[in-house]
Amino acid sequence: MSPGFTRALGRFGGRMLVAVAVVVCGACGSSESGSVRPSDGYSLPAAADVPAEQQEFFEDQVITLAEYQSGFAKFEGCVRGAGGRLDETGRDEVTGVVSYQTSSDAPLLPPGQSGGSVENDCYQRFFVQTEIAFQLTDPVVLGGYPIAQMKIFDETARVCLDHIGVPVPSDLEFMDENWNPLNDEAYEAMGDGRCPPSLFGGG
Repeated sequence: MSPGFTRALGRFGGRMLVAVAVVVCGACGSSESGSVRPSDGYSLPAAADVPAEQQEFFEDQVITLAEYQSGFAKFEGCVRGAGGRLDETGRDEVTGVVSYQTSSDAPLLPPGQSGGSVENDCYQRFFVQTEIAFQLTDPVVLGGYPIAQMKIFDETARVCLDHIGVPVPSDLEFMDENWNPLNDEAYEAMGDGRCPPSLFGGG
């Protein structure tokens, strides 16, 4: 099993970090400040620009927690119905963000990319745009991202990088100049087998 990541930030992205990064949160606000706004560089797509199975979530240009979790349920149902592998590993008590894992040979890709796997086909149809939009626009999620992403990094990317001998600065911070290169290196190492699933408790 490959670890999942909170997908929208860095390369790791609820796949959990399986998460393939497609957008970077450059200036997430604080939910306590009242100044939370969608991540810089991200605009919610129009309903007509996302797969038909996700269009209803985008009609009012607001992705709610209920819609996000509904999208995940449809994604999960699609994968299991087609004989694929998708395991939910947890839900954040504050944000509701779902952590999950797919099989190690079934990478989940950015929007519009076909990977030839049941898991990715279902992800593209039912969840990718919804997942990204929710994680990059929901005030509660944005407020907690730096802490959550560092936790995910420590539990996944750091373990992988230590395994392959890539040094990680002791003072690494979320989205500093080392963040994306290190996430990229770890993601590639997971993909090419240098960091096997057994490192993360997988089979």
